[in-house]
Amino acid sequence: MKLLASWALGVCFVCPAILPAQAPPAKEKDKLPPPQALPQPKELPPLPLLSVRIVPGPQIGQRDVWQLYTVDSRGRMLPRVVAAPYGAYYLSDGRPYPWTTLEPRFYMAYPTD
Repeated sequence: MKLLASWALGVCFVCPAILPAQAPPAKEKDKLPPPQALPQPKELPPLPLLSVRIVPGPQIGQRDVWQLYTVDSRGRMLPRVVAAPYGAYYLSDGRPYPWTTLEPRFYMAYPTD
């Protein structure tokens, strides 16, 4: 019974509020004039041709391969190992270096020679 009464009461207040919200019919003086044709766009001049100069990269020398090696405690040239926070790896090809925790004296723990 309460549901029916609240529904009927809602209909009585909502329906009159909706009806005046509709727009009144447009009068003749309120209408917009018909659209006018737009002028044709002007043709742009062609863009000038730009010459592209390719700059070569750095020259790699024949002795640069020795930067991938370092000297151990015996004077031998061994592949350089990078001690990174996430694990050590060989600088030349990126393979993991597994012996940092087993034999820490086999590699230098400081960043430069």
